[in-house]
Amino acid sequence: PMANRATKEIYPPGSTFKLITSAAALEGDLTPDSIIDASSYQLPGSTRVISGYCGGSQITLAQALKVSCNPGFARLGVSLGQDALRTQAEKFGFGTSFLSDIGGAASKFPDELDDAQTAMSAIGEFEVAATPLQMAMVAAAVQNGGVVMEPYLVESVQTHDMRVISQARPRQHGTAVSESVADSLHDMMVSVVENGTGRRAQISGLTIGGKTG
Repeated sequence: PMANRATKEIYPPGSTFKLITSAAALEGDLTPDSIIDASSYQLPGSTRVISGYCGGSQITLAQALKVSCNPGFARLGVSLGQDALRTQAEKFGFGTSFLSDIGGAASKFPDELDDAQTAMSAIGEFEVAATPLQMAMVAAAVQNGGVVMEPYLVESVQTHDMRVISQARPRQHGTAVSESVADSLHDMMVSVVENGTGRRAQISGLTIGGKTG
């Protein structure tokens, strides 16, 4: 019960990683309305087939995220290539340790992948591993116009008479995606909650965006 799972442990992010795959696609030539192949996908050089009904064999990228389409994102990951996925993950903070004063671990995207491993990594499997903090930072960056912020634990320290003796100042870690891409991801994440796999996250009166995984 005392394990620091939020910042010190890394886990397979699963389908939450599709946000990063989507970001890489949108930073390239795709838009939320771009059509991707969502039919069953046999991994290159493997007998394993990734399948699942995604609303059709040809669907938009937005629809693929909304229903968390494994074959569509696996195929898309191979099309984008491992370097694009790794670079996008690192822009969101993968490979960097945060909150090191309490034992922050760096999230990781594996190196030297073949196409089958790239496909699995694109859907957050194989050897992709992230802290819960890291995936929260991905979502926060989308809401923040694509800018990733450095996390901190203590906002301020005050004396008994409320005099501030230290104050945390927000610092940018970097820019993960353009503002226009962040806007597109924002709308896609809202659709996940309003009409897709994330319906259980709905809160009456609020606009909620998210991604199941």
